[in-house]
Amino acid sequence: MLSMKVIKEIGNHQLIEHDKYAFFTSHKAPMKWYDAIFDWVESLDRDMDCVMCCNTSEMEDEIFKALLWCHIPTILVVMDEFVNYNYDEVIEKALRNNSLLIIVLKRDEEHGAGQTAYLRNLWMAENASAAPLPFQQARKLR
Repeated sequence: MLSMKVIKEIGNHQLIEHDKYAFFTSHKAPMKWYDAIFDWVESLDRDMDCVMCCNTSEMEDEIFKALLWCHIPTILVVMDEFVNYNYDEVIEKALRNNSLLIIVLKRDEEHGAGQTAYLRNLWMAENASAAPLPFQQARKLR
């Protein structure tokens, strides 16, 4: 069976022990979803909530930045290519403030093709406590 393994953790390792939401979105997510999702981010409590997300679409990038801006404990899940990524000032500050954990994943089967995004999302779903409510709200906006 295909799966992912953690090859590196950068930041606050204790965040993995928190109850956490998994935030997923598609590259095709409509702009009309943004308001509901940003309202959800603003409703989060920095002392109680933690969000696990990726950074593979425009919306995920915006949500990731919003989470860091609001000082919400965040777990960013990336693939092994991220290791050479240049951190910007916001990421550096979140790492210094212990509000960010970057988990770098790699496929168990290195030479496999396809399904990498699916496997990453499956790993996130298995390691999250819940999916965020905005998806249910956003679906009503269609």
